Amino acid sequence: MKAHNLIRTIRPDLVASLASMIFPFLLLVAAIVALHIYLAEYAKFGLAALGVWLVYRGLRLLVEWAGAKYQIFDDVVVASFGIVSRRSTQVRVADIRGMSVRQSLVGRLLGVGDVTIGTAATGDAEIVMRGVRDPSGIVAAIDGLR
Repeated sequence: MKAHNLIRTIRPDLVASLASMIFPFLLLVAAIVALHIYLAEYAKFGLAALGVWLVYRGLRLLVEWAGAKYQIFDDVVVASFGIVSRRSTQVRVADIRGMSVRQSLVGRLLGVGDVTIGTAATGDAEIVMRGVRDPSGIVAAIDGLR
């Protein structure tokens, strides 16, 4: 059995993940302010909703960030997910038929994005590396192995 040589280990970028919370957070704050101005007696429910959303979204981001790991070896790309139980997907570099990069405006400013890797075996993406730093560099690194 051939040993895999690790080229690069990648994790989602925590700062970019937190930045993705800014717009929904501002919308919730605006809704609470509007509630306070027009229906002051209901503003406390808006604050409670904001607190629940912040806790839920914060924990979800933390679990996604801590549980995701992408590894590029000389002949395979591996995506692993999970903290307690682990799920992984492995794609041989020789089987990769297409890769794409998706970046939002905030992602472009922060230098992060999503890398999608597809093979001929499926019509959908085999691996999606979400919220990773330097997505174009990752694509170039994998392209260099083909």
